[in-house]
Amino acid sequence: MQMFITNIFSHSDCSKGLNFQASDAIAHIEFRRAKQDAFISLMNEYTFSSVLILGINGDFGQSLALKLKEISGKISGIDLQERLAIEDQEISYISADVSNPDSNVVKAISIADLIVICTPLPIVLNVLGYIFEHVTNNETLIVDIASVKSPVKEKIEAVYVTSEYLSLHPMFGSDVDLKNQNLIVIPFNLGTQSEKFLLFLEQFGLCITFMEADDHDKRVAEIQVIGHFITLALARYLGASEYKLEELSVVLTPFYRKLLVPMLRMSNIPAHVYWQIQTDNPYSQAEREKVLEEITSLNSEISEGNWKLFSQSLASIQNSIETMSKDHESFDQ
Repeated sequence: MQMFITNIFSHSDCSKGLNFQASDAIAHIEFRRAKQDAFISLMNEYTFSSVLILGINGDFGQSLALKLKEISGKISGIDLQERLAIEDQEISYISADVSNPDSNVVKAISIADLIVICTPLPIVLNVLGYIFEHVTNNETLIVDIASVKSPVKEKIEAVYVTSEYLSLHPMFGSDVDLKNQNLIVIPFNLGTQSEKFLLFLEQFGLCITFMEADDHDKRVAEIQVIGHFITLALARYLGASEYKLEELSVVLTPFYRKLLVPMLRMSNIPAHVYWQIQTDNPYSQAEREKVLEEITSLNSEISEGNWKLFSQSLASIQNSIETMSKDHESFDQ
């Protein structure tokens, strides 16, 4: 199996922001690959005996449940709803509030060797305490997919954690083709189970990058938080237009049609998802203020007829975007 992780880290742009622990993880994976017998042995053990997904009825919870059946003899899930959202008799389901665990939840945690938390950040922080308390197997791997990592790091550092722990951030929705999609990994506590899980994820062609928690939050604030913020602002601007949207459609350009795609996508996802993205990240407010400053500055340049500064800024943007597009083959996909 070709290691896409290796390909990514051979690229200079993907190696920025690595902490020592992440670098050590890459060296460990490379060492195992160099030892072919050990690598093949690992792949033969490419299973988890019992997987537990908290928040299984969410989009990512459902998607992961179906994919993880490939590497586990038993999949269980917990969520608030009375029934499992997907039709699959092979998946065990517990209807419960993970924030207020009963004996069934505690038992499921104690026997799992892979626990995946697919819940919003506040619930992740709430459940980690009792998960750490009730995990009985030191080889259990705990995974979360929270979109903000600094609070998770603080929670983990506040207790003595013997279990392996990976904090993931899929930079994509659950309904897209996984090939070439960005997946950020914050490796809080590594081991053999972590390696098996990463090898499993690698088979989907994901672009996997290791990163520190704080560095992740800063970068995500600049891309995800601001991308959504600008898209929402543009959508609200259109909604406040004196023309109905269907009246504006006759003057749409190809460029503007592309702008409507993320607006439509966002309108089909619950508002709380975007609210949490804007409010959970500790760097989001500062980045929104920077964007507003840039909008004010751009407006001033145009109003004052400052063509020189306007053209210089555009040229600088063009160079940056061209460099980024050359660095990423999937830039326009």
